[in-house]
Amino acid sequence: MENIKFEIAKASAGQLKIVENILNNTSFISTYKITPYLKGYLLSIQGINIQCTTLLAAVAQQGINAERLYEE
Repeated sequence: MENIKFEIAKASAGQLKIVENILNNTSFISTYKITPYLKGYLLSIQGINIQCTTLLAAVAQQGINAERLYEE
């Protein structure tokens, strides 16, 4: 099981709902959590074979800016 985090830039409640809909309809995601983070939101995802580029592209198509966070 992989754990990956993304930062979502400022987003409205409607945009967060769009992100939730994308996540709920993505087969490689088991669980996710969206929490306030700095000037935006932190998206924590748990799943198997998470396809980051596919996920980021789907979110970007909706006009929402998200970026993967790398942990050291």
